[in-house]
Amino acid sequence: SSTSRTVWPGASTMGQSTCLRKLVVNVTRAMGQYCHIPENLPSHYKEDMKRRTFLLAFLAPTAALAHSFKLGNIAIGHAWALPSQQNDGQVFFPLANQGNDPDELVAARSDICATIELRQNNRYDDPALASIALEPKMPVPMRPTARHLRLVGLKQPLKKGDRFSMILDFLNAGEIQIEVIVEDRPGD
Repeated sequence: SSTSRTVWPGASTMGQSTCLRKLVVNVTRAMGQYCHIPENLPSHYKEDMKRRTFLLAFLAPTAALAHSFKLGNIAIGHAWALPSQQNDGQVFFPLANQGNDPDELVAARSDICATIELRQNNRYDDPALASIALEPKMPVPMRPTARHLRLVGLKQPLKKGDRFSMILDFLNAGEIQIEVIVEDRPGD
């Protein structure tokens, strides 16, 4: 038999919306002890500020983590690509090795293009990188005109809002499939 725990007595008999509303009210009351809210504000403004603080504190991090990936000690942030009508495109995502041993991104592939190059910058007359080093506890950013993945031989244009899958291959951590979103800038 399974057992269930409730946050407060009677929660299991409440509807979901009532339960959530009571949770928000109780958390915002408790937050009043920890959030600095000026004393001279009318009470309805104070409650509104507490409610907004609650939403930012608990819901914003959830939205930010909604499109990130993890493979062992490798954290992969929001993956996005610039729109492109050309034969090639660019993909960006932050990487972090949260472990104690170095690793490397050694390859990537996707059905959307013929090949993917690991690039240090936009100078495509320079040779592609053999790998992108991931030192322990060091973030690895990617951005336009700097480090990125170059999609060569696109099979279709990349339009804002499109999504496609990509497989990343790490020397030690192995492979992971991620989703890339086509945007003008991250989070669009």
